[in-house]
Amino acid sequence: MKASVEQIREKFAFTERRACRLLLVPVSSYRYKPRQNDNRLRERLIAWAREKPRFGYRRLHVLLGREGEQVNHKRVHVEDQEVVPISERLMGGL
Repeated sequence: MKASVEQIREKFAFTERRACRLLLVPVSSYRYKPRQNDNRLRERLIAWAREKPRFGYRRLHVLLGREGEQVNHKRVHVEDQEVVPISERLMGGL
């Protein structure tokens, strides 16, 4: 999405708003920047998934809380699903 807007802006010298309007992309979505980097969280989840593959996102959220990390349980759930698919967990592999 952002790449398409950038390409149109460079090729036709359009303004940001005009390029977004042409592609039906909200300007707010084009300008959006994620707030934080979840690499550290992902690394921890991967390590725990290797060590304890049966731990679900709820238990992982508790472990993060015990370490003093304030992470929303929904973020832990999404990251956990991306890091370790359920099929791998059921088969016990990673």
